[in-house]
Amino acid sequence: SDLKPWIEAQSKQLLDIRFARPGWILGPYSWFRIFYWNSYLQTGKIPMYGGGQQLMSIVQVDDCAGQIINLAENGIKYQNLNIFAGPPITQQTFVETLARLLKTTVELKSLRKYEATVVEAFISSIPLKTNFPLLLERYQNKYPDLESMLQESLSALKYEQSILTKSPQKSFIQK
Repeated sequence: SDLKPWIEAQSKQLLDIRFARPGWILGPYSWFRIFYWNSYLQTGKIPMYGGGQQLMSIVQVDDCAGQIINLAENGIKYQNLNIFAGPPITQQTFVETLARLLKTTVELKSLRKYEATVVEAFISSIPLKTNFPLLLERYQNKYPDLESMLQESLSALKYEQSILTKSPQKSFIQK
């Protein structure tokens, strides 16, 4: 068969394989850092890629892990689950919320310098839904909304920034 071994094993019910399909996983060491935080540090502004109407289904990294554990412990055999928190949002909502939290503005940014996979990710709309709302309800997200997800990532990034900032070297002369 030309199917991947795990997909084939699941479809033939040879093994209890469950696939977790997360949306945009938000965390301080993810795409968020590279495409938003680093850009903010360089320009003082929040970039918006594309027109801003693309839909994003977001989940904070800790909640992503929690939902995967929930799928493993409480899911039905052979079940697949889309992993997200809250309804899809537009990229414009995402960047405007981030800009408000950082007390700055949004700027349009070109995707020309990025490879095709990155461009496709930023211009695509992939709003996630679930056929298993009861399973999603069994896990209580720590960060159920965009603002709390962003605050968590920003806290970690600001903390890291403060401990990694170089202090001026003082020279002490001994007599």
